[in-house]
Amino acid sequence: DHRFLLDNIVMLSRTYSKRGDLRSAERFLMEGNALTTQNQLRLEEMGIYKELSKLYKRKGETRKSLFYQTKYIHLKDSVYNEVQTNNLMRLHAEGLEKEHKTQLAAQERTMQLKDESINKQRIINILIGVVCIFLSILIYMLIGIFNDRKRTNALLLKKVKDRTAELERNRLDLLNAIAEQGTTLIQLKSTLSISVKSMHELCSTEISGTPDADSNKYFTEIDGITRNVSRSLENLWLEQ
Repeated sequence: DHRFLLDNIVMLSRTYSKRGDLRSAERFLMEGNALTTQNQLRLEEMGIYKELSKLYKRKGETRKSLFYQTKYIHLKDSVYNEVQTNNLMRLHAEGLEKEHKTQLAAQERTMQLKDESINKQRIINILIGVVCIFLSILIYMLIGIFNDRKRTNALLLKKVKDRTAELERNRLDLLNAIAEQGTTLIQLKSTLSISVKSMHELCSTEISGTPDADSNKYFTEIDGITRNVSRSLENLWLEQ
């Protein structure tokens, strides 16, 4: 309300000043000057000071004109310096906001790259885990194959040992059989030799003691057969 009232006061003072009623214009401006002490409407206050300076200049009161002109200039400098400060603060704030946005964008990009790196690392870890699982399965299968081969080799070795032991027993049995056969053959040889010798002696005795020619011929043939048998047995023993 005061701002609109001050605007009206300035317009009325200009109107009365143009009509030449400087007293009324001064009265309105002084009312406006009193209102400026109740608020912080600096632009309207600058307008009051400017109109008072013009008014007193027209009235020829140079001191008052310079006084209000000085107040106008100081207030103008103060207001516009504050405006510039506000503009600089606004620009600084915008710069900080841009910087913060840039930092946020960089942080978001960093987080995005970090997430991508984490995802890649997760995929790599999964691949490593899968490879480890396959390697574990392969190692387990190789260990199983090795154990199977080990058991197979052990069974083959046992069979070889058993077969070797069996062959050794068979060899010993064969040697025993051969030894027994040799003993039997020796006994048979001895028996046959004794028998052949007995038959030879018997034939010689019969031949020398029997005058019958047919009997002598018969015993002579038997003695020849006995000699042949004896030579055959000797040749057989020599071959053995």
